[in-house]
Amino acid sequence: NRPQIMLSDNELILLGSENYNSTRIILVNISDVNAPTITKDISFNGPLTDARIANHILHTVLGNYGGFNKDLDYPEYDYNLIDDYCGDVTTLADKAESRLRKAYADALAKNTATIKAATIADFNLPAFTKGGIETKVDCTDFADDQSGEGSLATVYSLNLDRLSQDETTVISGAGYFVYASADSLYLTSQTSYNWWDNTSEEKTIVHRFALGSGSKLHAYQGTGSVPGHILNSFSLGEYEGHLRIATTTGFWGDETTNQVYILDTTNPSLPIVGSIEDIAKGETIYGVRFLGSRGYVVTFKKIDPLFVLDLQAPTNPQIAGELKMPGYSTYIHPINERLVLGIGKDAEDMGSFAWFQGVKLALFDVSDPSNPKIVDEEIIGDRGTTSDAISNHHAFTYDATTGLLALPISYYSGIQDESNVGDFEYNGFHVYQISPQGISEKAIIKSDTHVDEGMWWDDDNDRTILVNGNNANYLYGLQNSNLTTVDLDAPADILSEATLSEAIDNSYPMYY
Repeated sequence: NRPQIMLSDNELILLGSENYNSTRIILVNISDVNAPTITKDISFNGPLTDARIANHILHTVLGNYGGFNKDLDYPEYDYNLIDDYCGDVTTLADKAESRLRKAYADALAKNTATIKAATIADFNLPAFTKGGIETKVDCTDFADDQSGEGSLATVYSLNLDRLSQDETTVISGAGYFVYASADSLYLTSQTSYNWWDNTSEEKTIVHRFALGSGSKLHAYQGTGSVPGHILNSFSLGEYEGHLRIATTTGFWGDETTNQVYILDTTNPSLPIVGSIEDIAKGETIYGVRFLGSRGYVVTFKKIDPLFVLDLQAPTNPQIAGELKMPGYSTYIHPINERLVLGIGKDAEDMGSFAWFQGVKLALFDVSDPSNPKIVDEEIIGDRGTTSDAISNHHAFTYDATTGLLALPISYYSGIQDESNVGDFEYNGFHVYQISPQGISEKAIIKSDTHVDEGMWWDDDNDRTILVNGNNANYLYGLQNSNLTTVDLDAPADILSEATLSEAIDNSYPMYY
């Protein structure tokens, strides 16, 4: 996962993975900005998944594939099957399955005995390092989650008001996505095709932790599951004792279906108590947002249906309304009780498929959930234009006090037809004024006209910061390790530019 920077009062928190198999957390006290001091430095032997802060407690989720130090037995390929093959494919298949199942059963019995005879020293357990001393987690730190997954996930919680207090729990699960409310932390992992049993049960496993329960910083509560796979952390949302989760079953090329499930969080097994199924068959979820008693789901194949969900009754959720428009939104942001704003891509319908085009902003009026409307939309650039905000909501900066929206943009224009990428023009930042009347352009800042990054995915964290003070609005924009400062009342004049570090080429080609 990408490195993260968090701020809690005067404590700056730096999190990152080293070589993708270990994680380091550094806390820096910045009470005196001229003399910052490191207050805690801890490392873990697993990659960083994600982190959240709730009630001044840092909750970090780490992955760990575990490991077993003793040799296990594996069935070997039976080459005699080739000699037995006389053209009868059915006979060969029957023999192969029979022999393989016997070899599997023999190996299972032998390996079970080996594992039962093992001690704790025979396992590669999650460990952390403080002050140069490595300590493995204790057996008592493992939760009895019974999910039977093949990897481990560690939840490490640290009280930011009292750095000596921390808590660690390990469960069997990958923890691909993390969602947190003020009271709960959820980890999800996914299962799909089971080769041995020849079954295909695509499902998302959900683990729940209560946060700040009594004297404990967190406590494992239970595990449940729902059909399908989720898009990201916004696919989950907790509200009044229930967890809403939106999933897609199937992938491109399959007959996909989409659904929303309501889970009872007061029950350790997280049972499903309500659902909306068969949403936009043949399409895939591209964006989700749960806000209070409502949900917003965007699906896409050639056009973008926005579904408004009424989730007030957990046992009887309903689709309240639907709106269709070209393109799609990947992130949905609340503006007020009446308006939501989506960012994604415009698209040209080509019959059996669609070509993605420029970046699209769409402002929706959802005051009547049965009849959502488009207030305004803005198409930025042509095919090839992109923004980090499409895939990373941290790059989406909206100031509710001023109504200003700032986005990092890599801009292309001048396409010959829908399938061609336009010509690169610049990297920079676009600022828009969002109002009940629509979307209006406030400023365009061209910070770099030389580095063509639009058709490449990279590890850079493009960001924008809006500062409002002294009757002026300032933009601080970070792109390709360059920091740009602009007075938005005079955007043509860049106040300052600085290179924070030499740009590192971590880019990979992206085709779409």
